[in-house]
Amino acid sequence: MARPRTRKQRWDHPLYNIGYCFNRDGVVHTNISYDNKRYRQATPLNWLPENKKSALKILEERIVSLMNPNDEKDVTNDNQVQSVFVLIKKFSEIHVKNLSKTAQRKYSYACSTFIKKDFFLLQVDDIQDHISHNKNRCHLHDNTKRKLLMNLKQLFDYAISRGYMPRNPVIKEMLPKPVKSKNVVFTFNEVEKLIHYFQKTEKKEFSLLIRFIANTGVRIAEAISIKWKDIKDDMILIHGKGNRERQFPIKPFPEVAEILTELIEFKEINNGKLFKWNSYAKLEKWIRDAIAELEINKDVNFHAIRKMFENRLINDEDLDSNIVAEILGHSRRIQEQHYLEVLGAKRMEEIIMRRRNKKEK
Repeated sequence: MARPRTRKQRWDHPLYNIGYCFNRDGVVHTNISYDNKRYRQATPLNWLPENKKSALKILEERIVSLMNPNDEKDVTNDNQVQSVFVLIKKFSEIHVKNLSKTAQRKYSYACSTFIKKDFFLLQVDDIQDHISHNKNRCHLHDNTKRKLLMNLKQLFDYAISRGYMPRNPVIKEMLPKPVKSKNVVFTFNEVEKLIHYFQKTEKKEFSLLIRFIANTGVRIAEAISIKWKDIKDDMILIHGKGNRERQFPIKPFPEVAEILTELIEFKEINNGKLFKWNSYAKLEKWIRDAIAELEINKDVNFHAIRKMFENRLINDEDLDSNIVAEILGHSRRIQEQHYLEVLGAKRMEEIIMRRRNKKEK
């Protein structure tokens, strides 16, 4: 390609006379002449006046990278992964595809929430500003923002490990401080009202889903991923968070067997799945609409039903925290924390004394 003949056809850097940006087919390219060699490379930017500043910044970073190869990793060697969108695609193909469906959705949501346009990977400051801007604009809970940004941080950690970019645009200072959430729990009577409400509105399968969660304590994402082949005579195989599997015992909870019997009528039309749904955003809206109509004055969702079952295991069944952790798919640390929150000192004292009396007998 011939050298651009006029200044209108190229953008010169104000400090470095060894390089300039030029237009090729509507896309900004950089040209650098250094050490008797010429380096020409595309950018992810279109040739538009508003992109001039970003283009010159890319040019400067490429010049500095060539002049000081030991200062930071030379990301110009990999011609395939140069932009954020290409990085997202590659990371998805290599890493994300091996995660659970829920984790894949969270990763995709993190990218779509905080990355609205493409950037060259050397534009670390611009990427950081863009993510911060979108973080401040979105109306998500701070805990949700924090989790999504941590997913995004993993993406850029991968880019750094491959030498695609020099540093991570998601820094510690960008992460919102974790907020301890209030434990809002459904009562047994409130769940019964919900079940009857959906039975009357001809949503029998959804009422069975609520009953199932209320009697197993599984997460909503776990419930809608169960297949009939996961169910044996005495247990249900639950595909939990982080691809961790656990077994739920059926015999100690006879109502679960009754629910499974009622669900048989949907077995064929659900193509081997216990429940037909693949996502639960719509289902949570049904819950919110129902509690508004039933005048249940609580900000609740499926987790509040799961929490009710957890409280039942702790208060009524008097189970050890390790067993509760296994049933619910909690870590031991989290379950011990929940145990203390649910019981309180007086209730713990009663349980300790009762267990001591049993041992003495």
